[in-house]
Amino acid sequence: MKIYKFLIVSIIFFTIPVSCVQQNNWPETEKDAFLISCENAYMEAANASQSQSDCYCNETLRLTMNKYPNIDDAENMTVSEIQEMAVKATEKCY
Repeated sequence: MKIYKFLIVSIIFFTIPVSCVQQNNWPETEKDAFLISCENAYMEAANASQSQSDCYCNETLRLTMNKYPNIDDAENMTVSEIQEMAVKATEKCY
């Protein structure tokens, strides 16, 4: 059941902050907004500690930025890609 919560949280965090962006990079304000919203929801959905949430959200952001250096391109992420990144981040942090 926890993995489903992780995936739902991941999908939310990859679509909400990215869909509102109109710039062609990853500005600090967008990275910060992603991390704040991700950490708050991840702690609630996964019943995770602050350190687990920090690890998971920083890792998902890192993986996303590596795959999509242009933030606008991240809007085209598939559910499969989001799930893959969620699994990788979870494996790294747990």
